Amino acid sequence: MLKIVLSVIALLIPVSALAEGPIVNYRYSSVFDRWCTSTNGTEISESKRQQLLSKVDNIQAEWDRLGPTLLSTTEELIGKPFQRREVTATLFLCGRTPSMSMPLLINGNWFVDGEAQLPESMASHIVFHELLHIYLVDHLPNELALRKKYEEMGESVLVLNHIHLMAIQKQVYIELGLEKELAMVIANDSKLARGEYKRSWEIVDEVGYEAFVAEYQTD
Repeated sequence: MLKIVLSVIALLIPVSALAEGPIVNYRYSSVFDRWCTSTNGTEISESKRQQLLSKVDNIQAEWDRLGPTLLSTTEELIGKPFQRREVTATLFLCGRTPSMSMPLLINGNWFVDGEAQLPESMASHIVFHELLHIYLVDHLPNELALRKKYEEMGESVLVLNHIHLMAIQKQVYIELGLEKELAMVIANDSKLARGEYKRSWEIVDEVGYEAFVAEYQTD
């Protein structure tokens, strides 16, 4: 009888209440750095390595503070769960290598001494960006009319791959009252990818983020 009651309760709980998003654990990978540097001929100083290692705990704490809320808000907004239950955000220092979503690699050079050094809190926003790439692939609709429209207008693949992502990111931040963090993300993005991230944000503003988000809310 108890099993039946529990089953009925489970059916009554909305999907959004069960969704937690993936658990994210940050790890520095010396193995990846050794392989990468031997491949592309770059060098990593021991001081930079120690700097990054000393910041991993703070970077993890920042994610634990904000990250789960970003993920759960995304799930509630789109109405679909993240399919991964746990991921490792692998930090590295190898030069000439970008952050990416699959595998989840985060360039740690942003967080060690240098002219372009970012606050440790920015790591959470970078990981959220990369996890959104995975999320959008896992829940790709049959048709994305706005992507097709801008593809026909000649926008690059990099721009096309970010317009829905940035629209969802923007609505999540606005709903959470994170306008200051959103401005920081846009400012940093606008310096990257030869201006193509900046162009993606411009398109989101031109059309309105709601239109892009709506294309992912359809079944």
